[in-house]
Amino acid sequence: IEIRQEIAADCGNILAEPTQIHQVLVNICTNAAQAMDEHGGTMTVSLGNCSLLAEDLASSPGLSPGEYVKLSVNDTGIGIGQDIIERIFDPYFTTKEVDQGSGMGLAVVHGIVKSHNGMIQVSSNVDQGTVFEVYLPMVDRIHAPDAEAAAPLATGNERILVVDDELTIANMTTRRLERLGYQVTSR
Repeated sequence: IEIRQEIAADCGNILAEPTQIHQVLVNICTNAAQAMDEHGGTMTVSLGNCSLLAEDLASSPGLSPGEYVKLSVNDTGIGIGQDIIERIFDPYFTTKEVDQGSGMGLAVVHGIVKSHNGMIQVSSNVDQGTVFEVYLPMVDRIHAPDAEAAAPLATGNERILVVDDELTIANMTTRRLERLGYQVTSR
């Protein structure tokens, strides 16, 4: 799978919980990757500004016309049949095998987007791919707190045992803790 990014340099700001936006992106990209598992393909992740008019928002009552940040994930995978596309945001709806997923991923994505006063749209053609478009309202630049206001990192010289079943995670955690002065044993 080839992954492409098209990020606008002048992309606007949104007011959002970063962890939730990460979850939106990961869920949509995971589905895109799974749609291309068998034959490969291209996933394009785009981010840019757009203006939405009242007619653009007809399917999303309660949203106001204006400036939005648009996140698009486009894949060249197997696509979604028209017979199921209306159900993909329903909780527990899945086309995957029993042990392959819960059917909650896109329902969670939909809930997060709605909670941020946004809109999500999907278009798809079988054997040609799928495009997910997430629109979130743009806000004026919000200033982050000054770096001096942040609390300093805790350091120490105690001994810590790091246990993880993933060697790379254990090694990364060990290095981070050692930089803070701790004596680390990793298993």
